Amino acid sequence: MPYKNKIVQPFVLVLLAAFVAFTFSSAAVAAQEPDSFSAMYADGSLAHGPVADKAMTSTLAVKIDQPTQLASVTFFNNQATFSAAAPGLTLEDFENGITLPGQVQGCGSPFSSDSPAPCFPAGELSEGFAFHADFGNTVALGAGIVPINGTTWVVADLFASGSFFTFSDPDVFAVGFELFSFAGSAITISVHGVDDVLLGTAIVPFGTNFFGVQSDAVITRVSAAAGAVVVYDNLQFGKGFIDTDGDGIEDDLDACPNSDLSPTIVIDGCDSGVDNTLGADGCTLSDLIGECAIGVRNHGQYVRCVSHLTNDLKKSGLISGSDKGAIMSCAGQADIP
Repeated sequence: MPYKNKIVQPFVLVLLAAFVAFTFSSAAVAAQEPDSFSAMYADGSLAHGPVADKAMTSTLAVKIDQPTQLASVTFFNNQATFSAAAPGLTLEDFENGITLPGQVQGCGSPFSSDSPAPCFPAGELSEGFAFHADFGNTVALGAGIVPINGTTWVVADLFASGSFFTFSDPDVFAVGFELFSFAGSAITISVHGVDDVLLGTAIVPFGTNFFGVQSDAVITRVSAAAGAVVVYDNLQFGKGFIDTDGDGIEDDLDACPNSDLSPTIVIDGCDSGVDNTLGADGCTLSDLIGECAIGVRNHGQYVRCVSHLTNDLKKSGLISGSDKGAIMSCAGQADIP
């Protein structure tokens, strides 16, 4: 028995020494390699300019999803081309916060105009979007930390975390932003729609500093997979097309770009009570009836035009017999032309 103890005790001491050495070694590695922007700022790693040359890699696997066939999605890597295809977007440049040049300012997660963050006072962000980290917080990086633009950028604080934008506006069909990978790697961007359905995925090569997407389905979320340590600036989002009358149909494709969108058909102040249906070509029933007033020489000619039109609408099932009667009653009373 004493002989056995003499063997075991040195063995236990060796294991204990190895554990202690491993613990101190791990602590030293952790101290040398901070795992977040805020940690690097706290230990002074960001005090001497950009950190693009520092290794910030994640051990998380990157899963590349496949695009669905539920929408037509177009990706862009050039700001000018994207702006031409998707004009009139809301722009958030993240410059109205309190983050000073060279500073890292915690923002929480998510942050938006509805839930102001410490780095962006109330009323200083555009409405309709929120910025999230997959886990942990988000931060704002002051001018000079990101080695391009000399402006404020936003990012998930933890290097191992992915990040994403969500959009509460139901009319977001185009999203664009400037981006940069501190990990020096390609960036996997996923675009999602209603009910978080995947609309498409793009692989953005390292060195590309702009990403844009336009879809014929509503965009609700755009995310960057973990591993690339992606920072963002100059977020743009919105319809991405000119829609003068607000009927949801692009002017270039709208046969009636200035539609009468009244809920019911009203002729010269007479409300017929008939639903003013919007057609796929962008014209409402009121638009079609209104065309009967163009170029007519007398009231009888106008009424005959409305009669022929409503006959066609009834045959096609767009209106009923009683609807036709209500429309014709208003047309007969109208002071047109």
